[in-house]
Amino acid sequence: MHNYLPKRLRETASLTQTQPTALGLPFPSAEMLDHSAKLCARIRAEIAANPQQSISFSEYFELCQYAPGLGYYSAGSHKFGVSGDFVTSPELGDAFALCLANALAPALRELGPDAMLLEVGCGSGQLAVDLLRALDQLQALPGRYGMLERSADLRARQHQLLTQAFSDQPDILPRLQWLDAPPNGPWSGVLIGNEIVDALAVERFEMQAGMPLQLRVASCTQAQLGDSTKAESAFDYVLGAPLALPTPLADYLQQQALPDGYRSEVLASLQPWFQGLVEQLQAGLVLFCDYGFARDDYYRASRNQGTLVCHYQQRMLDAPFLWPGLLDLSASVEFTALAEAGDACGWQLCGYLSQAEFLLHTGLESIAATLPDLSSGQRLARNRELRMLTQSQEMGERFQIMAWQRELPERGLHPVFERLGWRHRL
Repeated sequence: MHNYLPKRLRETASLTQTQPTALGLPFPSAEMLDHSAKLCARIRAEIAANPQQSISFSEYFELCQYAPGLGYYSAGSHKFGVSGDFVTSPELGDAFALCLANALAPALRELGPDAMLLEVGCGSGQLAVDLLRALDQLQALPGRYGMLERSADLRARQHQLLTQAFSDQPDILPRLQWLDAPPNGPWSGVLIGNEIVDALAVERFEMQAGMPLQLRVASCTQAQLGDSTKAESAFDYVLGAPLALPTPLADYLQQQALPDGYRSEVLASLQPWFQGLVEQLQAGLVLFCDYGFARDDYYRASRNQGTLVCHYQQRMLDAPFLWPGLLDLSASVEFTALAEAGDACGWQLCGYLSQAEFLLHTGLESIAATLPDLSSGQRLARNRELRMLTQSQEMGERFQIMAWQRELPERGLHPVFERLGWRHRL
């Protein structure tokens, strides 16, 4: 899961030739380094067991993020908020959730008391807290609030936060369900994911002679590392065979005539992942909020090193092999591919907007109107939150909302989904 970082902390730096200490990075504790060493050993074992003596980048990504007990989201370090590695919209305040609740309420009311709201990749649990409170005020509480979370550590933290938040509201707690997989029977409702698509394991490729060659991950020898590196990065890229890309993207890249050495990412598993989530969803609304680009911008020639980014101690780095397990890995969402995935699964695209436009048409002005009623400290915090959420140089345009509907009556769609937004960019 990504992440937002304040503009002043967006340090994009490559560690290929630069040591972490030279960049002023906070050095991990001995305990953290030991944890990373254990994950490195696990990754090296996977590489050694592969006949090619390398693994795909998506396999490396998956191990770094989700290896049981060792991956970034499987271990116990604090990740979200100003004291963690990155900040997400719900960590800034409740404005995002209040607007989202306004957008979802018509669908939940129309689908009735048995409707389910399923959140995928639930982070700290703060979005669920604020969203349930807002929906309660709107008299649009879902019959069930499902939390699809693969990290046992995050699940425990979410459970603690939600239990404390609603200890005096016994009507809400029974609605909460933590799930290992989407419902295996037919259901109706709303499915949401805030900054979850960017956390899916991508493949990386490099263009050579007009062909996208797979970038794989191999172990470095001590000779390759050199004495001065202290084994801070025990892995590196090696070129593999041509990478099979989805047909629309393969055709598009062939037309672009990208130069040798051009690198980028593709989320080849996007359509199966989407299908798995909505397979039993008979009627309702699907909405994702994430950061990224439409295809023309994602694969433009000047973006020649792709979009992969690592987060560590409120810094953004180009360092996927530094301290595995201690850094969050993510890649921007290619929204054209996401739209294609929804269409292939039989869902009708009903919205693609910048986050700023979405929020401004789902109640942000009403939230801003309450500023005079707040204390000076609260007013400063709310002003900062609204600025971060909407300004183009912050999250306002870098983050986007994409939504689909199926078998949902017209009155179940909030007017924001009637806006053209950015669909012309797809």
